Amino acid sequence: MPARPAVPNTRDNWSRDRVKHYVRLHGWCPACKHRARAVRAVRARNAEPLRYFTLCAAAAVDVFMLDRLDILPRDNATNRLRVYWCESNGREYADIEDQVGGIGFLGKLEDILLFEDDDDTRNYTLDDEPPLEVRRKLILKDRNSRLREAFPFDILNLDFCGQFFPPHSPVSSPMLRSIDRIMEWQAQAGTVTCPAFTLLLTTCVRRDGNPEAMDELTERLRGNLEESGAFKESYSRSFGDLDPRSLRSDSLPTFFALSFPKAIASSALERDWCAVHEDTFLYERRPNQPRKSYWMLSWIAHFERLDKPASRIGRSRFQDQSAQYERAITAIIEKGYVNVREELRTRSVEERTSADLDAVIDHRNRYLAAIRDGSA
Repeated sequence: MPARPAVPNTRDNWSRDRVKHYVRLHGWCPACKHRARAVRAVRARNAEPLRYFTLCAAAAVDVFMLDRLDILPRDNATNRLRVYWCESNGREYADIEDQVGGIGFLGKLEDILLFEDDDDTRNYTLDDEPPLEVRRKLILKDRNSRLREAFPFDILNLDFCGQFFPPHSPVSSPMLRSIDRIMEWQAQAGTVTCPAFTLLLTTCVRRDGNPEAMDELTERLRGNLEESGAFKESYSRSFGDLDPRSLRSDSLPTFFALSFPKAIASSALERDWCAVHEDTFLYERRPNQPRKSYWMLSWIAHFERLDKPASRIGRSRFQDQSAQYERAITAIIEKGYVNVREELRTRSVEERTSADLDAVIDHRNRYLAAIRDGSA
């Protein structure tokens, strides 16, 4: 029987996308190196190694990129990578499990995170041989429980392929509520201390996004302009017109690159995490039908745990917390975003990005070869 290829050709071709790798190389790598240094400074690597969660798909370029940089831990007994991941496609799940190893969760991340008990799941267990529909819910409950026990993580790479605000979803979409749940679970007590973590968040920006959600982002932006002098000054310098509707109309990607991270930072603050903005990357995807072009937004931020929860702080501490938030959202404007396609037009940048991607793919292939011949 011929050996199965490490990664099917179609997926391998997609993994060689230089636009995507520019974000990995110039955004994800520096942020993950920063977090790895911070973790190693306070935790013994063998006792409490860095904990990485990803939505990596079968090609797992992000995983092997970080392994090549000696950021990810390996299992002492098997030398396999110690990472956590989630995948909803059964075939992809089997490939990741076979090739990457680590600890996987089969299912849609939002469904696993947002599972809630009901009468069925409280009154049955899998050992009871319940009806099929109840069994499905109990399996989801088990995955929810296992995922929660795995928290907190030092780095979360949430490379979502869909929209945070799809056309017909509620304003508080499953993806958005999933981020809230993650912020809650990151704060829980566990075997690993987590005073800070790094978030790599990628989402799709389309013109057909939920208009009510876009209206809410617009009003949140307007509120910040009214409440924060520093934010208003930076916004005025960058865009002139202080009506957020103008920015939304003139450049939806720019509007989303500004308002979406700010909304996440605000939500995190409510759960006692202060965002430290690192970078925003934006690039257009152009399918065969030009009218259906869309953008991908990748936001990178570090989150630091507040000393005292917001619900138990006095006026002076609240003012300090507000100042931290103001600095975070102002930095989003002042740093702007990286237009990836524009950057790749520079030959030296394109060559460096391509060379690094080739090196990562080569590292991945050598790892998979070692797995196949049992020398890993």
